[in-house]
Parts: sequence; C-alpha cells; structure tokens
Amino acid sequence: MATNTISNRSDRSFFNTEALSDVKIKFSGQQLFCHKTVLARKSEYFYRAFTGQFPVASSSEIDLGDDDDPEAVRAMIRHIYDLPYDQMLEGNTSDDTAAYSTNEDLLFYIAVFTAADKYDVSTLRPLVLKKFEDLMETTWEGDQFATAIQKLTGPSAGHLADNTLQTAAATFCAKNLTKLIKKETFVKMIQDEEPFSGRLLTGFVTGISALPPVPFFRCQQSKCKELGERDPAFLSGVREYAKKHCMHCDWATNTPYYDDNGMYEHISLTPWTEISGSQ
Repeated sequence: MATNTISNRSDRSFFNTEALSDVKIKFSGQQLFCHKTVLARKSEYFYRAFTGQFPVASSSEIDLGDDDDPEAVRAMIRHIYDLPYDQMLEGNTSDDTAAYSTNEDLLFYIAVFTAADKYDVSTLRPLVLKKFEDLMETTWEGDQFATAIQKLTGPSAGHLADNTLQTAAATFCAKNLTKLIKKETFVKMIQDEEPFSGRLLTGFVTGISALPPVPFFRCQQSKCKELGERDPAFLSGVREYAKKHCMHCDWATNTPYYDDNGMYEHISLTPWTEISGSQ
C-alpha cells in the first residue's frame, strides 16, 4: 500500500515542501524548497548545474541572485512542478485546493518567458507565447500595451536566445499598425525609442489613412445600378476590369499606341506589385 501511495504522488505535491527536498532555490530575497531531479527534468540549466563538475552540483542551495523577476521565477518553478504557472495560488502555495487567481498582465508573461529562456525551460516558452499572443488581441487598446512592447522589443530590451516572443509582438504590431498608430501611448513609445523614425512612421501612416477613399462608379444599366459595392458580382466585375485596364490612364490591354520612340505597339499590362513592390 505504501508503494502505491508514493507512486500516485505527482511532482506538484512536493512543490515548495521540505519533504525530500535536497536543494533550496534562492532568488530576490525569497526561497523555495526544491528537488534536483524534478528541476533537472525540465530545465537544461539546472540539469547542467547538478551534473557538472562545479561545487554547485553537490550544494544544497543555489542562489539565482536578484536580477530576475521573483514572480516570474516562482511561476517557472511552478511549471516545472506541473502546476499552472499563470495561476497563482492564494494562501498556502503547496495546497492545490486553494483559490486560484489568473495573471492577465503582459509584463508578467514577458518576465516569465525571459526566465524560461534564461534557465532553458523549453516546455514553458510555447505556453507563454500562446498566452501572450492571445492577450495582445484583447489588451492592445490599453495603456500598458505600449509599455510591454517597449520592454520586449525596444533598444533597451534584453537579449533572448529564443526570439519567438519578440517576433510575435513585431508581427502583431505590423498587422495592426494603422490602429495602433492612433494610440497616443504607442506613438509616444516609438518616438521615445527612435525619435526620427517614430515621427517619420507616424506621419507616413497618418498621411496614408487620411487620404480620401477611391470612389466606385457604376452606370445606369439595370444590370449594374442595383449592385452594391460589397456584392460579389460587383467585386468580381471590378477585378476583371482591373485585369484589362491600366489603373492610371484606363487604356485597355492590346490597345494600339505609339511609344516614346514613335514605334507602333500594343498596350500590355504589368501587375502593380511588379512595378512598385507594393503588396
């Protein structure tokens, strides 16, 4: 019976408990009772520390210093012990029946990803990345968004071996730039980091968005005048027309003309993207 009871215990039941603990992890004035085999299984950093030739391998205490966000380190170790890293238990952190409170702070996820990158916890980084991407979709209008992006991707951001979080942030901002550029905090962020580039980008995007829309016209034939601008038949007609007419002079393909050298030729259309590189 005793063997079955022990085998049914998960790693989470040993989180921050002194029972069978063989190492204390200290960080920013805090400490957690841990187990070398549990830490080494998910963290390449701890695996190397405990299996190397340095004194730390046999030490009963590791001090990570004060550089890391303590909440992020705690979250990382919770993940290593198969506990929800983003759901901080209220009260006794070793009691899995206690109430949860989920962290919805972008800066928290940046700190956790940074810790998982530094201590090489490869199973945690994809989880943080997914949560961060979801949070950007719902928090980009808030004032904290610009602060988080600046911390992650600005010139003062730290170096990450795994740049997937930075790439995700850059991709999101590029996709939503015309909306973000209307947010004062976002504009201030890019101008503070790169004054000239920030102002240039802001002016360019604002200028583009301020241009009047290109109007659609339709003739008075019954087959045309009833079509709305979102009607599939109308849009299909627009696309077909655009394939056969120059967007500037409206000449149709194969129309005869004299070129600049006086040579008699026929109009041929080149896709706009091949001329300008536009998307």
